[in-house]
Amino acid sequence: MNRLILGIALISSPLLSEDPSSNALLHRVKNCEVEMEMLKNSISTQEQSREALEKEVSQLLKATRESLQETKEGTSFKQNQMDRALDKVVQDCKQLKTHSNELSKTVNELAQACQELKETTSRQGQAIKELEQAMRAITSAMGGKTSSKSSGKTASYTVKSGDSLEKIARAHGMTVTELKELNNLKQSTIRAGQELSVREL
Repeated sequence: MNRLILGIALISSPLLSEDPSSNALLHRVKNCEVEMEMLKNSISTQEQSREALEKEVSQLLKATRESLQETKEGTSFKQNQMDRALDKVVQDCKQLKTHSNELSKTVNELAQACQELKETTSRQGQAIKELEQAMRAITSAMGGKTSSKSSGKTASYTVKSGDSLEKIARAHGMTVTELKELNNLKQSTIRAGQELSVREL
């Protein structure tokens, strides 16, 4: 089209050169050609800008999708970690509760065993008291037989290593209670070299 207009202009230029209106028309045609060229350049520039913009937008969308995917995967990973941590805490709590129950059961069993031991000790103490009373009764009943062997007087006895109140009492026909009462003893502990009063045989 440009070539056609240019050819018409060249052909008609000798004819129109003398006509002012023809010169004006030719000038306008040239201006139109320049404007068309500029418009073509502008369209080409805009097309390049559009392609560059489309490429940039495509890259931005791709980067956004990748970022969202990474964020989603990271969130999922953290969620899994939190779930595992919570599961472990729940399991630890269950084990702690089980251990606490076992410990409570053990404490109760120990308390029961201590109570039974206390009751056994009390019964043994009562049995010892009853035995001492029986021994005193036997000693009192045998008083007539032992009077011939004993003068009813007391003698002094020096405690030796390995002696005990039971041993000394048996050796002198006495009970432990009588020996302790005779010597005002509050405890059953004696020591070597200690002087005790005993029944004289």
